[in-house]
Amino acid sequence: MHILARFIFSSLLCAPLLAMDVPQEAAAVEKSSAVAQLQKLFATAQHVYTADGTNGGCGIDELKWNPQGTLLAAATHGQDPFILNPHDDCALFIPVSQHQKNGLCWVRHLAWNKSGRRIAFACKSQKIFIWDIEENRITHIIPSTSSSYIAPTVAWSPIEENTLVCCRDSESLTKYQIPRESAEQVARLSTISFRELSPGYPNRLDWRNETVAMAYREAALYMKDGTVTPIPANNKGSSYSRAIACHPFKNRIACAFDGLENPRIVLCEPEEGSLKIIATKDFAHGNISDISFSHDGRFLTIPCDRKTIATLDAETLDTLHTHPLGKDAQCCENVQWNPQKTKLAFADARKLFITQEEASEEK
Repeated sequence: MHILARFIFSSLLCAPLLAMDVPQEAAAVEKSSAVAQLQKLFATAQHVYTADGTNGGCGIDELKWNPQGTLLAAATHGQDPFILNPHDDCALFIPVSQHQKNGLCWVRHLAWNKSGRRIAFACKSQKIFIWDIEENRITHIIPSTSSSYIAPTVAWSPIEENTLVCCRDSESLTKYQIPRESAEQVARLSTISFRELSPGYPNRLDWRNETVAMAYREAALYMKDGTVTPIPANNKGSSYSRAIACHPFKNRIACAFDGLENPRIVLCEPEEGSLKIIATKDFAHGNISDISFSHDGRFLTIPCDRKTIATLDAETLDTLHTHPLGKDAQCCENVQWNPQKTKLAFADARKLFITQEEASEEK
């Protein structure tokens, strides 16, 4: 009886401890599975395009998939932007340089609208060109409203087909209505000023759900319900924000900060009247120039030191995988997950790479 009682007591004591180990084991298995998936994915990366550098040098400044995940658009310095169909490696160039007479014609930022029918291209001249995929032409040009030579950042509404926002300077965010017919003029709907925040020039812009996220030279900001709020770096001496992205379905923002100290990723969640910091992660060196969530919200990928791509757990910011680009790599500054499948596009200076879908996703 004493032996039986001791066994029962011992079982009751150990049961909670064993139960605690189950979630940890499950998390370890899930992490191992994610690492294996990423290793397999990056092993499939293929060089699909090399940007032409004949016009005084060329670098890919920004990449964006269309919402359907079938076309990839690239903004480049030194040639016109282009749209690439990964299945046939065919590039369609958008002739924005024909509408401008100097080096300010080069596109730095771009964005697809909700249906994937239109793209907004923003140039150093501060002009914004609207390209219609079906009509295969530029239908509208939003003229410059500033003497600045900094290209505006642009983003389309995730719910309204023809609504576009842009940040042209360090003072405001402007919303436009782009008419369906090319004969109709663009209408400016509203302008929200945040001059008092002094964020510097714009670097990146994203709009998901009800949140507009803005990366600026001197600050990161988000706008919700018409109110613009700073995102703290939580790191002394670090305020330079080059990249920002909204979660595909959660009310979360991931922002990259550079500065005098180590670069940092901040994962945060806007709440009513406040901002909740979910996680932060510091890096030993390098600059973080882009950031992208995977379509399922599992991964967060960044180019972390110009020659390495790091993929993090999008909940904890733990590093899952690093992909070195090799000793011949020049400068990786762009990474973008496909919005529909586990597929990644990244650019090493002039060279563009795309991973292939997993076999299970192709079926």
